Amino acid sequence: MYKKAKVTAAERGVSMRVLIITALEHNLKMEEEYARSQKSQSFESNRYGWPILPKRKGGKVTNEIINQIKEEYN
Repeated sequence: MYKKAKVTAAERGVSMRVLIITALEHNLKMEEEYARSQKSQSFESNRYGWPILPKRKGGKVTNEIINQIKEEYN
C-alpha cells in the first residue's frame, strides 16, 4: 500500500504528506456528509433501501373499504 501511495503521489506531483492529508480530509468530509444524510432521513429503511413507515393507529384498509369508497364516487 505504501508503494502504491508513493506512486500516486509522484503521479500527482505532490508529497506523501500532502497526499495523506488530502485523503484524510476527504474521508472525514465524506463521513460527515453521510452522518448528516442519515440524520436528515426521518424514516428507517430496510435492507433493500425501501422506507419503513411508522405505524399509525387506525383501522386496516381492506378490499371491502376500498370497494365502498369506489361505489360512493361512482
